[in-house]
Amino acid sequence: VSKSSKCKRGSKKKMEGRTTITSLHPDGETKSPKGVKMTVVNQCGCYVRENIPISFKLWKKTKSTDNDADIVPKTEKEMLWADVKQHFSFLEDKEEIFKDWVMKKISISFQMFKKNLNKDYIKKGRVPDFEKHFKKQHPFWDAFVQYKLSETNEKRTAQATENASKKKHFHH
Repeated sequence: VSKSSKCKRGSKKKMEGRTTITSLHPDGETKSPKGVKMTVVNQCGCYVRENIPISFKLWKKTKSTDNDADIVPKTEKEMLWADVKQHFSFLEDKEEIFKDWVMKKISISFQMFKKNLNKDYIKKGRVPDFEKHFKKQHPFWDAFVQYKLSETNEKRTAQATENASKKKHFHH
C-alpha cells in the first residue's frame, strides 16, 4: 500500500458557458437538472472570491452596524447577480425567488471565504501567495488582517460564539 500524500482540493474555477435550470423548489433552490445546485453554489463562491473585497465586514446591515462602508453595497450585489444570469438560464417568472436563494448562498460564501482566510492564514501567521490565489484581494489584505486582529472583532467573535452555543435549531 503506497502512502501518497493527500492533496488539498483547490477552489472551484469560474465556469465557462451556460447551464439551464429546468425547475426550482418553492424556496428558489434549484431542483433540476441533477447536480445543478452544487454548480450554482460553487459559482457563488467563485464570484465572491473574485469580486467582493475582503475589506467589507458584513453582507448586510445589522443592528450593531454603524458604518455603511463596512457593508457590501447593492451595486456589488447586483454585479454578482448579473454574473449569475450570465452563466445560468432559468424560467423568467421564477427570477425573484431564484435570486433570493442565490443571494443567500452568496452571503454564506462571502462569510465562509473570510472565515477560511482567517483560519488558514491569519491564525497561522501566514500570508496567501497572491500570485497564485486571491489576486484581486491583495490590496485589501492588510486592512483585513488588522480588522481580524482588532479588539472589536474579538468582541464580535466572542458574542457570536456565545450566541451559537445557545442555538437549539440550526438552519443550514
